[in-house]
This record gives sequence, C-alpha cells and structure tokens, in this order.
Amino acid sequence: QKVPQQTQEQLEAMMTERERLLMENKKLKAEKENLILEGTKMSRRVQSVEERMKAGAAELRRAEQLQSDSDRAKEQLQNQLSRQTAKVEKAEAQSSELRAELRRVA
Repeated sequence: QKVPQQTQEQLEAMMTERERLLMENKKLKAEKENLILEGTKMSRRVQSVEERMKAGAAELRRAEQLQSDSDRAKEQLQNQLSRQTAKVEKAEAQSSELRAELRRVA
C-alpha cells in the first residue's frame, strides 16, 4: 500500500521531533546528574568548612581560657609582689630604726 505524501511527511516530521525530544531528554538527564554531583560536592565543602569553623571556635575558646588563666596568674603574682615589697619596706624601716637606736646607744 502506498502512503499518501502528506501522511509520509507528517510521519517524518513526527520521527524528527521524536529524535529531537530523545536527544533533549538525554541532555537533561546528563544535566540533572551533573547538578546532583555538584550538589554533593558542595555539601561536602560546606561540611568541611563547618568542621574547620568548629575547630577554630574550639581553638579560640582554648586561647581565651589560656589568656584568662594567664591574667589570673599575673594578678596573683602582682599581689605577691606587693606583699613582698611591703615586707621589704617594713624590714628596711625596722633596720633603719635599729641602726638609729644603736647609734644613740653607742
């Protein structure tokens, strides 16, 4: 049987459109896979950044604690120095008094 020319042209147009749609579908599937891969990579990078941020925050807390400990130790040493200085001054004053008294007696 002979297919009418118009029907043949319609059939060819439909086949061409089908091929075009198949190619577009294949392209879209590949693009979807690429986007999924890119999303996975991005997720890993975000996780890595979050881990580094957590480590940095922990390091900062340790540094702040060390600074606080250092400040407390410095304050304690300054208090000890003040007490020792006061003792030395008192001892020097007593020594001066004793020397003066010795001179008077002698």
